Amino acid sequence: MDENYQLFRVLPPRDFIEQFITIFGINNWDEYFFFTIADVDARRVADQIRDNWLERFREFYFPNKFVKFFTDINTKKAIIILRQLLRTVQYKLRSQDKFKGRQKYILYNIQPIHQTDTSGIRIENKRIHISLGFDETETSSV
Repeated sequence: MDENYQLFRVLPPRDFIEQFITIFGINNWDEYFFFTIADVDARRVADQIRDNWLERFREFYFPNKFVKFFTDINTKKAIIILRQLLRTVQYKLRSQDKFKGRQKYILYNIQPIHQTDTSGIRIENKRIHISLGFDETETSSV
C-alpha cells in the first residue's frame, strides 16, 4: 500500500467511492457539480453515514483513524471523509470562498488531481507546468 494513505489499511474500491459520493448529490465523476455545507446538511449526509455506511467504512480505515473520523460524525467530518476518499482515486475536493451579500459560504466541487485547462496549462499538486512553442521548437518551464 502507498505510504501516502496512512488512513487506510485497505484502500476502498472505486465502485464503493462511486456509491458513497451519491449521498452528496454527485452522480458522475466528471459532472460539474457544486455543493455547499447547507446542501450537505439538507441531504442529511452525516445521518446517512451514521445509519448506512459506518460498518462499511470500518473495514477500510485503521481502527484509530476510524474512531477519530466516525465518532460523533457531523457535516465537517463528512466532508473530510469525502476528501480522503477522493484522493485515493486521483480526485480532489476543491473549495472556494464565496459571498452572497455579507454572508460567506464555501462552495465545493470535485476535480481530477491532474487537471488541464483550455489554455494548455496543466495543474499538478499546486505546481503549474506551462509549455511554450517558438518557431517550431518547444520550451518547457516548471
